Parts: sequence; structure tokens; C-alpha cells
Amino acid sequence: MVACMELLRMSKAAKRLGIHPMTLRQAAMACRTGRCSASTASPGTRSTRP
Repeated sequence: MVACMELLRMSKAAKRLGIHPMTLRQAAMACRTGRCSASTASPGTRSTRP
């Protein structure tokens, strides 16, 4: 099985995931700063952090 990968712009990636581009951007920034968790990375969930 051959996997095909392509680089996507943030807006196109968000559209494929069915989420708003800012939601994807915030999740990416949280992971970069070490605050990434399952709830942050999952679309459709809200973080309980202040």
C-alpha cells in the first residue's frame, strides 16, 4: 500500500477536517508551545483550561 501525502494550506486543511481555520491554528500553536492535549487537538471539543 502506497500512502500519498500533500502539503496543504491551513484553510484547505481545516476545510478537509470540517473545522474553522482559526481552530486548527490555535490547536497547532498549543502543540508548539507544549500545551497540546487530546482535547486541544480534537475538533469539536472545548478545552477546560482557563
